[in-house]
Amino acid sequence: MSSEQVKKYRYIIIGNSEPAPDQNWEQVLVASTGVSRTFAKAYDLAKFFGKMNSYNQGYRVSLEQIKRRGAITLYQKDNPNLSATIIKTRLYI
Repeated sequence: MSSEQVKKYRYIIIGNSEPAPDQNWEQVLVASTGVSRTFAKAYDLAKFFGKMNSYNQGYRVSLEQIKRRGAITLYQKDNPNLSATIIKTRLYI
């Protein structure tokens, strides 16, 4: 596969959610996972999927970390049990 086939990056967002008694793990995974074209949108979606109202770090720090590491986990400031992970991945076409 040539590098010419890699067109764009996408961001996968996975929220940390506990299943309700009437849900199985597959339903929880589908409900707490998403894909975004931009990091800005992924950063915003992480709040929704992680059920958070504030992050442990700001946007610019998170952006620099995703560029260096390729994945980050954001936590709610006052409750580290609420979190979401953003993964930078390639889109092959």
